[in-house]
Amino acid sequence: GVTALLLLKTGDLVIGTGAGIVAHCSGANYKTIKKVQLQGAITSITPRGQGHQFFVGTNEAQIYRFSYSEFKDELIATCHSEAIHDIIFP
Repeated sequence: GVTALLLLKTGDLVIGTGAGIVAHCSGANYKTIKKVQLQGAITSITPRGQGHQFFVGTNEAQIYRFSYSEFKDELIATCHSEAIHDIIFP
């Protein structure tokens, strides 16, 4: 299902799903124009600056940066998503 939405100034939508899909939808019937599969369920979508980029967060502790024009993902931050049980120092 849909887990995150971003309404653009043009009236289009960027939709994130629990299956890890980020989709750009447009028109009166919100037809899918572009979509990308990411790792983990989408938890948040946030615009950046004047609206030329947006960030997407996942439940796998990853943050992606997208540009609206290219709609291509770039992984910019990642972290462990589960508990740490052991640490070894040399």
